[in-house]
Amino acid sequence: MISGIYFALNWVDFESDGSKILTLISTFKTNHFMKLFSSVFTLMFFTTSTLFAQSEIKETFPIDDDSGHVKFQEVVNMAGVNQAELFKRANTWFKDFYKNPGSVIQTKNADKGLIIGKKKFDLFREIDGKRTHVGFVNYEITIGAKEGRYRYTVNELYFIDSPRNYIENWYEGTPEEMVWQTKYLEQVKEYVDTLVASVKEGMAKAEVVETDDW
Repeated sequence: MISGIYFALNWVDFESDGSKILTLISTFKTNHFMKLFSSVFTLMFFTTSTLFAQSEIKETFPIDDDSGHVKFQEVVNMAGVNQAELFKRANTWFKDFYKNPGSVIQTKNADKGLIIGKKKFDLFREIDGKRTHVGFVNYEITIGAKEGRYRYTVNELYFIDSPRNYIENWYEGTPEEMVWQTKYLEQVKEYVDTLVASVKEGMAKAEVVETDDW
């Protein structure tokens, strides 16, 4: 009898608080769904933004038809400037741009007007909120001079020596990988832009020779 009364009282309590329980369950489901939706939406937005950013930067990386790798190349007209002068300017640029040009220059041929150098630059990644050095990007730079024009080439851009991890491999990956790979590509583009601008500035300068004749 007592147990029956206790059950009845509990049932009454349950009925009186039923709406509260249902509200709590509904609130829990809603909050859980909203958190899940928010996480999925954030991931989709982040991935889409990364893909868009990478798509934009990929357009600035020309691929060589023969090698299948990234190659920056341009022929610059220099009317009235002969090959010997352009070669001299190229040689001066290598000496000015690099701290140790002797270790950079691999080939130097005045007759062909050709200088080839190999160098690398630092690559960084944010890890635990800190800008962390993660390695180097190797590259090759060539300046070839002819009568009235020169051509610069920046190619053989890769991250790891063996096997070579060429930078175009950073076009693919998981959403998480593409975040930092896109950052890597942005650093490469910034460095190459600075390099090319410096080459053009150096090749446009005529060497000033001091003389008493005036």
